[in-house]
Amino acid sequence: MLLNRTNDLDADPPPPLLDKPMDLPQAHPARLDEILERLLPGLAWPARLSVTGLAHLCAKSPSRDPRLEALQQLITYLSTPEPTPVMSDAHQVDQLLAGELAFSAVERVFVVPLDGQGRPIHAHELSQGTLESCSVPLRALVHHLLDVGASRFILVHNHPSGDPTPSDQDRRITEHVRARCAPLDLILVDHVVIARNGYGSARFSEAVTPRAWLRFAG
Repeated sequence: MLLNRTNDLDADPPPPLLDKPMDLPQAHPARLDEILERLLPGLAWPARLSVTGLAHLCAKSPSRDPRLEALQQLITYLSTPEPTPVMSDAHQVDQLLAGELAFSAVERVFVVPLDGQGRPIHAHELSQGTLESCSVPLRALVHHLLDVGASRFILVHNHPSGDPTPSDQDRRITEHVRARCAPLDLILVDHVVIARNGYGSARFSEAVTPRAWLRFAG
């Protein structure tokens, strides 16, 4: 006996598995004290407990219950921000600003002031230029460093051409900025050039580093 294929084809396709009918009742999110009661039964938890209150309770509790200690360690881990990496090479500078500069159509100059441990305080744009050039406003640079209390800094600019090779002018500007800032106890750590094809240092004679995605091109 042959099956009627016409009816099968005309039938509506089943709904996608991830589609959820809107008229189904939605579950209410559990309160923190309810979650804790399930995870750690037998312990008395105050009603409407907040995460901050839980952290305070764990820290002040005289109980040495290993479950409470584990919970306190978890809260500390989740609430501790990841440390900002120390800027020790051009690769880290590129990671910080490649999203801003690698595909920019004009040259832009940024300063990255460093704290006492060598971590970036922020990235501050000093100037923008034409497709060919962009100046470094020395007065604005010094003023900003003194404003944030940074004695060490990194200069960063981009090459819209896509070639990250530092030019002779880049190296002259680097030496000029370094020499003018040194008497003020402001130390130029590096001057990084960022472009589509990679990044390089205008202060040190290191080879240009190509971007990883170029290895898969072609």
